[in-house]
Amino acid sequence: MKNFLNLNIWVAAFAVLFFASCEDETTTDELQDVFESEYSELTAEDSKQDVEDAGIALVQNIDQLEDEEAIDVLMEMANLFGGSADAPAGTYNVPLKAASIIANDSKSSAEVFGLLKATTEQGLALSDSFAAQCATYAYDLTSGEFIKSENADAIVIQFPGKEGDLSNTAEITIGSFTVKEITSPREEFSMFTSIEVPTGLKATLKYEGSEIMAYTLTADYAADGTPTLLENVLEIGSFSFNQSLTHSINKSASFDYSFKNGSTILIAFGAEANGDWSSENIADNTYVNEYLDNETDVEEIINNSNAYIQFMNLKAVGEVDIKAIVDAEQAFEKAHEADEDEWGNYPDEINKLETETLVEAVKENARFVLVYTADNTMIASLEPYTVEDPYSYTRDGVTYTENDYYLDFRMIFKDGSPVSMETFVEDELTGFFDALNDFIITINGNYNTTIEPIDLSDEEPVL
Repeated sequence: MKNFLNLNIWVAAFAVLFFASCEDETTTDELQDVFESEYSELTAEDSKQDVEDAGIALVQNIDQLEDEEAIDVLMEMANLFGGSADAPAGTYNVPLKAASIIANDSKSSAEVFGLLKATTEQGLALSDSFAAQCATYAYDLTSGEFIKSENADAIVIQFPGKEGDLSNTAEITIGSFTVKEITSPREEFSMFTSIEVPTGLKATLKYEGSEIMAYTLTADYAADGTPTLLENVLEIGSFSFNQSLTHSINKSASFDYSFKNGSTILIAFGAEANGDWSSENIADNTYVNEYLDNETDVEEIINNSNAYIQFMNLKAVGEVDIKAIVDAEQAFEKAHEADEDEWGNYPDEINKLETETLVEAVKENARFVLVYTADNTMIASLEPYTVEDPYSYTRDGVTYTENDYYLDFRMIFKDGSPVSMETFVEDELTGFFDALNDFIITINGNYNTTIEPIDLSDEEPVL
């Protein structure tokens, strides 16, 4: 049984590792084409080198983000609000924090840089709350405080954008705030006869009149307030972060995320799930187990999923039929009920057979490939296999040796050579991790952070 539980860990891992990826939405037909790709004409060694080179190029591009003018301006703003020692390490999130500013009559910098709290629970609609915060706050270099003036349309913050500036050269504007009224809110909001939810927001950062950062929110909801669309776009100079989530009520859901430098995709990922997660279906597939805990048959809620990730010019794609694999699990358990001991454990040979059955089920109902984005030619496929891991323990002075069996994955290259994920990471990606650790050292030095470098010498498996 425990080996089948490992499957859930792997499915979750691949939902994180093999996210989705391409500049445009990937269709089912396009996914099918990817899985039927031919191997690239490059040798296996050349392809392995390409993977490492793509990782190094990714780090080099991310390193350029620090050079964007917006970063300097945001750092100066953080200094004004909290002093350099208190400047947040997550400076890139400042526009999102600024989008929730509380404007009030105080001139205190700390109070101005508060959070815009959703006050619906206090009986004030979001639109009214935002309108009440609209004002212009201009930094006064003499007093070191923000002076408030009227502004009916937006929240505006003006401040010296760089150290040494003798005037307010930078300006944050938060506006274009729109809402939708939900008149039939779902059960958790049933105490309200109506509720407002945000559908649009735009924030910009300008320096000396030129826009150097922008954030846009677009959203939509079903009649009960369930989100059906959410799009976030953050642009920092030539860099952009794009997030999109869609939801067809109780039937399908998907998300896509991309991080670009100009038109070059640095990282992109996403996933899609299909099934029936209506409250009725969840209730029908929830029961009380032998330990008196509520348990839900997840495979009856989410039937199948696909996910993919792209970094630079490489794309990994995964597709899993969750229901079919779990059905195989249940069939094995039913067939081997008599093999369990009083604690619910199998003997060694059944444990091995259980893992082998799981491996075959994954082979038949899941596919994973790594391809070049330019022509969809394949670099490697990913294959599940059974690992036999002996271990020893001592009891009453006697040493016993037993085997642990689990499912793992290995990459299969053009020449047919299998390479475990752990071995590939440790042996083929050293240049990438060297570049990444150099970047971490730079970040720690520049921003007084304490990010730990990545140490591949750890005995724990590297995923």
